[in-house]
Amino acid sequence: MMNMRCLTLPTVWFADLKSRIDWARVGKWFSVVLLLAAGYMIVTRARDVDWQAVWSVIQSYSWLELLAAGMLTACGFAVYSTFDLFGRHYTGHDLQRPRVMLITAISYAFNLTLGSIVGAAGIRLRLYQQLGVKGADVARIIAISVGINWLGYALVAGVLFAANLVSLPDAWHVNPATLPTIGWALLSIVAAYIGTTAFKGDTQFSLRGKDLCVPRLAAALVQLALGCANWLIMGGVLYCLMRTEASYPLTLSVVMVASVAGIISRIPGGIGILEATSIAILAPQLGETKVLAGILAYRAVYYLSPLALATLGLLALEAANRKRHGKKGYGKKRA
Repeated sequence: MMNMRCLTLPTVWFADLKSRIDWARVGKWFSVVLLLAAGYMIVTRARDVDWQAVWSVIQSYSWLELLAAGMLTACGFAVYSTFDLFGRHYTGHDLQRPRVMLITAISYAFNLTLGSIVGAAGIRLRLYQQLGVKGADVARIIAISVGINWLGYALVAGVLFAANLVSLPDAWHVNPATLPTIGWALLSIVAAYIGTTAFKGDTQFSLRGKDLCVPRLAAALVQLALGCANWLIMGGVLYCLMRTEASYPLTLSVVMVASVAGIISRIPGGIGILEATSIAILAPQLGETKVLAGILAYRAVYYLSPLALATLGLLALEAANRKRHGKKGYGKKRA
């Protein structure tokens, strides 16, 4: 049987990369630059936007269009909720799978809007610990989910960039060779990971005094597929709400670029970053009115609606956990 502790290699790779670079200093400067740039673009453009026309476009969405976007959103959250199941196997806690998936989905909704400190870390830590999962195990669960998510990002973005399917605005003054180079670098990371699991799967080794495990190829491919599906669905939601008037690769590229820019800027929910990126990439083809309407609809469908449901779910879990408080026999480690 596969050693379920061998599911954390991508997480270790990301942690090792983080230790080599002073991301705090890099993020600080990028935060300032991106926040100022996004703020300037929003303020200067907002004065010229015909908000009445934007509202008219929003009102023109059919129930079928909104239903399609809503169903894709539900699928996306369902996919993401499986990430913590890998952490469940790795840490050995015995919480039921539906409960684990619910906790993951709730934390994801808060993460999207309020940032990783509140969502990915704070909500997960509170809910898991209330159910008897140790803090150290929660940290491992979070790290595994983050690793799966960004492994999927590396493949999707790698293909988009390497195939030169993304055309950035001339105003950004980005060398045409930059994105393909980044794309091939991302694909190389994915290939190295998959290759390692193919030849060294289900084995343990020591690196810099740390015991690491390599998952089997099958487990690695499942991780990769789930991570990719999450990002592809996000792009699909935006594609629907742009009424398919822009190509899917183009709308997907907005999600990919804005996600990284939002993380670097450390602005919760990427507020302003997503809007600025969408306008820069999509407005030349669709016009600002349609782009703004699409982005506002996207935030309502993929961010705010799940957040409202997650808030209700969080309150329900809090109430259920209070009833369980003091009882024995839940949240124990499996033998």
